[in-house]
Amino acid sequence: MKSVLHRRLLSYLCIITSLCLISCNNASNDSSNVIPNPSSYNKLEGTYNLSNNISIQSNSALLRGEEKYLTSMWISEFKGTVTQSKTNPTIQLVLLRDSKDFKKGGYRLDINADGIKIYSNTREGIFYGIQTFRQLISKHDSIQYLQMTSIVDNPMFEYRGFNLDLCRHFYSVDELKHLIDVMASLKMNKLSLELSDDMGWRIEIKKYPLLTDIGSWRESIGFNENQRLGINTTEQKKYGGFYTQEQMRSIIHYARSRYINIIPQFELTNHIGAAALAYPNLVCNQDELNIDMTNNRKFTTACIGKEQNLEFWENVIDEVVQIFPSQHIHIGSGYINYKECQICDSCSNKIHKNHLKNYDELEKIYLRNIEEYIYKKGKKAIAWNNTWDFSNNKSTTSMIWRGEATADMNIQNGHKFILMPKAFYCFNNAQSVNDVTKSDKADITLKDSYLFSPHFSHFNKKERELFYGVSGCLWTNNSPDFNFACYRIFPRLLVVAEKGWYGYDHINWEDFQNRTNRFKKILKHYHITYGQPSSVPSFHLTKNIQDGSILINIENETHSPIYYTTDGSEPTTKSNIFNTPIRVTNETTVKALGVRNDESLTDIITKKFYSHKALMADVKYKYPYLSTVGSNKHTLVNGLLNDYQHFVRENAEFTIDLGQSEEIHKITSKWMQDQNKSIYVPYAVDYFISNDGKKFKQVYYETYGLPKVGKNNKEVTPTCFPKGMKARYIKIRAKNIRQNPSWHEKPDRFAELAVSEVIIE
Repeated sequence: MKSVLHRRLLSYLCIITSLCLISCNNASNDSSNVIPNPSSYNKLEGTYNLSNNISIQSNSALLRGEEKYLTSMWISEFKGTVTQSKTNPTIQLVLLRDSKDFKKGGYRLDINADGIKIYSNTREGIFYGIQTFRQLISKHDSIQYLQMTSIVDNPMFEYRGFNLDLCRHFYSVDELKHLIDVMASLKMNKLSLELSDDMGWRIEIKKYPLLTDIGSWRESIGFNENQRLGINTTEQKKYGGFYTQEQMRSIIHYARSRYINIIPQFELTNHIGAAALAYPNLVCNQDELNIDMTNNRKFTTACIGKEQNLEFWENVIDEVVQIFPSQHIHIGSGYINYKECQICDSCSNKIHKNHLKNYDELEKIYLRNIEEYIYKKGKKAIAWNNTWDFSNNKSTTSMIWRGEATADMNIQNGHKFILMPKAFYCFNNAQSVNDVTKSDKADITLKDSYLFSPHFSHFNKKERELFYGVSGCLWTNNSPDFNFACYRIFPRLLVVAEKGWYGYDHINWEDFQNRTNRFKKILKHYHITYGQPSSVPSFHLTKNIQDGSILINIENETHSPIYYTTDGSEPTTKSNIFNTPIRVTNETTVKALGVRNDESLTDIITKKFYSHKALMADVKYKYPYLSTVGSNKHTLVNGLLNDYQHFVRENAEFTIDLGQSEEIHKITSKWMQDQNKSIYVPYAVDYFISNDGKKFKQVYYETYGLPKVGKNNKEVTPTCFPKGMKARYIKIRAKNIRQNPSWHEKPDRFAELAVSEVIIE
């Protein structure tokens, strides 16, 4: 008897000790441990233990699907069992249909000594509450437990999506379902599938069988990018595929059960090669049709003057709306090259008949006709970037991937927009050096994606309501199979989910990184490969508050050792290990390398910092700059002479605050020109100085005029010598020509200004 009591006492002590460890482990960490972060997280004292067998109760027959999902999840992921219970259930699902307390998809999750309760006014909200419950489960030894908490959670944006190109490479029905599962666990709700492009047509259209018989297949896998991945791009082996209408319906049904809308996406203007291969009459000059579906840089332009083209798309849309219940159809519509149109009788005749000024107006009518037909079918259109430029319908939404200036134009014209910035949320490039994608550099790291924040502070409340949501993207030219694709998509898609639900107001990189590491268990559950953190060193400057000195910090995502030199020599593993910020003095050159997990070394990164009076000064911008990797408000004063701040369409006007009045002897700025990239030196540049930030005196003016064709000067460096005048504020204003000149091959594209370091001496 004593032995039995002794064993029980030891058992109880072990349990108490475990609970104490659990409590101690959580006491110092107020992170929600959830991605996306809940909008309101209230940590309570104590933990709730979960047995292997849980019981579920719901208050509505409408929640049978959620009960079934939760049961399946618990059995497959947590290897437990589930029973139904009317008394003292482990988890209660409560549908409050008349409640006004939640946005669409919002919910409340309470975890206390009485159990787990999820409340919402929609089934979708209950489903999202289940996803949060799932991520909150922790394990210590053999004990599964939940931190007691009260969460009230609502999404920031209505559109929380991902845009997947299936034309350059094709993925199976089951692979798409795996992606949908992960998106659902992240509370994402839109999956836009690109089903037509130059490289393949991917959906069965019964009226046009040649679209899939011919347009879905190419002679080889293609794309030079795949050669370095170990794939023979020229092997004459038929490649491609398409989804039958029944297969697509099964994908749509699966996604809807997880509250994800599948949006069909088609390219109607500049990328119709696959469709034209099947039906050559879709282009202007079909006798000269030369389509290479294995070349990612060769585009085929639609004939925007033929009435039968509109008839073709109307017939396609007729079948598409019968397959896809989504309220949206994405119609692509990037800029087109008018060279073919200019020698096309159909285009010329339509311009003459309708008294149009140019081919740009013809393209707008073409897109407007398709847009109007979509609305007749009870649907809404999404288009790339410049919806405002052709659309007469305020319900048409822009998907912005070129920069915030395009968002500005949509807002000015009353159109909603979805933000999908190419530099941060388009995952074509690798996020770290790795053996999977054969990357030789980290192009867009997880941290780069996370720290991006759009420049929309100048919008008023009504204008911000047009910010419809965010989307990630993968164009698949260098993702020849689903594993390659996942290695690029994840974990960076977690950033898109976080910003779409939680917003941009609160940034905590270390916490997000920790939550990402926890989420990887869900990726592993779905057998999803994911990119690794980058060991490549990155640099940033800080200002010492006490003495005003500027300090160089070096870090990487893996927190692995970083070796560096400041004497110009090449660093090795025998060089100094970075652990203390480096002071900038005059011209300071730092060379650094990191160590990867396999103990190999990264490339050497070299940064040369130039010291001057404005280094890391506060900069205020009148117009937003273009967000690119590494750009921030200090880009103009970060000491790096080859970092550029870009301004698209807008003028550049910014004011540098030195913090105190200083003698100014020289002001220099450097402006780039690259006509091929629509970057031009300013039409004119002004410099002003001030001591109070209100009254400014002009000290310099230079005009460079309009750009000349072929005169592609690399840069100009306006320089001013104020002869020791005192000033605290320096304002620089540069005039943008706003749009490419008429002689440019893309005359309708926005013009950019690009300015490097502003040096104050």
